Amino acid sequence: LPWLFVIAPAISDRIEADWYRDHSWGSTDSANDIWTIMLKFHPLFYAHVFLFGMLLSVLRHRVKNAGNNTGSTLTAFLSCCIRFGATLGYFGLILVFTIEGLKPSGYKLSARLSVLLPLQGLILLGLSPLPQLVASKSLIDPLASLFALGPTWIGDVSYCQYILQFIMYNLFPVAQITNASYFLYLLGASMLSYKFVQEPGAKAWKKCLPTKDEAGSVRFLPSLANARLIFLPPTVLALILIIAKASYNPSRKRVDSSAIGESGTGQAPINGTNYTNATNVPGVVIVSAESVDLKLNWTVSNTTKEEGDRLLINPSMLFRFDENGNLEWIRAARAHAIEEEIQEGLFEGQEVTEQFLRFSSSITLSREPFTGDLSAGFDAEGIISWGLGGIQSLSFIDTKLVSHVGKGSAWTDLCEPKPSFNRQKSWVVHKQVSGPEDPKLIDLSDSTSDSWGVTFSSFPPASLLSENSSPDECKWADEAVMQMYLAEGGALASGGEAHASKLQCGQPKGSEKNWIAFLYNDSLYYVYSIEPHVIVQVRAADGACSELHETSSSEMKKLSGRVSAVRGSATALRYSETEYLALLHTREPTVGYSTHAYTFDAKPPFAVKRISKKIPLQGGGRAFPSSLSLVYDKVIIGYGDSDKVARALVMSRTALEETFEWCSDGQ
Repeated sequence: LPWLFVIAPAISDRIEADWYRDHSWGSTDSANDIWTIMLKFHPLFYAHVFLFGMLLSVLRHRVKNAGNNTGSTLTAFLSCCIRFGATLGYFGLILVFTIEGLKPSGYKLSARLSVLLPLQGLILLGLSPLPQLVASKSLIDPLASLFALGPTWIGDVSYCQYILQFIMYNLFPVAQITNASYFLYLLGASMLSYKFVQEPGAKAWKKCLPTKDEAGSVRFLPSLANARLIFLPPTVLALILIIAKASYNPSRKRVDSSAIGESGTGQAPINGTNYTNATNVPGVVIVSAESVDLKLNWTVSNTTKEEGDRLLINPSMLFRFDENGNLEWIRAARAHAIEEEIQEGLFEGQEVTEQFLRFSSSITLSREPFTGDLSAGFDAEGIISWGLGGIQSLSFIDTKLVSHVGKGSAWTDLCEPKPSFNRQKSWVVHKQVSGPEDPKLIDLSDSTSDSWGVTFSSFPPASLLSENSSPDECKWADEAVMQMYLAEGGALASGGEAHASKLQCGQPKGSEKNWIAFLYNDSLYYVYSIEPHVIVQVRAADGACSELHETSSSEMKKLSGRVSAVRGSATALRYSETEYLALLHTREPTVGYSTHAYTFDAKPPFAVKRISKKIPLQGGGRAFPSSLSLVYDKVIIGYGDSDKVARALVMSRTALEETFEWCSDGQ
């Protein structure tokens, strides 16, 4: 079985050696996830290891019984392996782990499935010298001789140490191991477990063993006494594991949501109706020791009844220092609701079923001093003090967004795009959207000004395409497509008006969205495309832009080759002297969204450098990333869950870096 993971990619161009790399710990959204988990943990895929061990034991037993009679080739070969196997096996493993060219294909799974089994078998044989060799003081494996000098208690506690290693790590108060304290802690626990559990258990087990073989009443079946010994212990163990699993799940430790209060757990529609259970995800989820996922308890003021029925999703956050040096917090989110209507009708002369999807969409915005403490830790008290719930309510800004300066028109009466028509199924889908979508905040401060902007996507208002600003005149026009826009944020946050400029790169008659904004040398740039990595420079005043750079990444090519689409998310930020940090999302019809972080060079041509594993957002394929912030070495990823809830994943910088470690083991 393990060699299939080496042979299959080698003979087929359609199978990549590391096909499992898109899987991340805890994900069960796709066939890739299920197969990876099955291959890593299901006993069926390790039956060959058991058979190999049994065969090795039988062969060694025969060599022992053969004594000095090594006439057969197999016996002579096994005798040689027993004399030198450990040294040869360890030497082979050292070569495999240190020489890149010897690394097995798809090593994270193939090595786990024991593609290295021959070398491991040599080690077992070499560390099990034959009694006659020891008695005669003949040459035995050098490593076996060396290990024999150690005290016997090391071997006694080794199994307890193996069993307890992860349990004790979860109980250890420090996540980052920098000295020997954890290993001493583990050794002490192992010695206690051996003395009070394993040793008494072994003695009790020996007393239960029958003194002689007992034949069963039915041929080929064990006696009743032997059946109890065979089946009772694993049955009891299975029951214990089931009970333990029901009461403990280390991947989703919960914090009492009521303890967090207004600091960011509940999510409600704008009118205040409780939607805490809009999805099945708890209010606060402890993802790991330094990763916490929580709902954002944001509200909106001065709403109409229609606006109050919308949910806040796809949040965006910007932390910046104002002109007085105080940390301020700017928040934006999409207020969203959807209605559906089905009716029969005629379309292009054909009787059809028409589906009308009416999206009520608006941008909400708030600017306030930040009163939280993001330097606090990841315990319950620290989460409360982060203050990500905010104090002020957000406000609708659609009526303050000016779509056409000459007409003084607000961002309303959007042009309806062409419907989608499936002629074979006689099905037509009409999409009608009321306002702008998915705001993303960007700091535009430079040496001469202190400003920030709001990038968003939208279908064009009728004022831009129709002379009379009539949505009926621009309905189904070629230009009635999603485009990217940018507005100055300061005026909007203070209740004033701001003109939104269309970003003039891309296809004017094609859908444009999911660009990633970033600032370089006081100039505004966008990542227009992820693969190839296309960079455009934009003039914030009027949206004029030009394509400057295009690079390609082999790793990004691999990722884009495995999914149907790779698109940008959020706003990029300066991560180090040499890198920007950004987010991307992939989308597959059967899986939904998956989010990855990636970095690119901090200087032109801004080539992609690193790509992370999946970011563990709650909600699985329904989680859409929309925001990225870095404050006090905490990375904050804002996202919408199921178009119902605004959430944020808060990670330490160390936890984020671990997602870039593709060689680390973990689901």
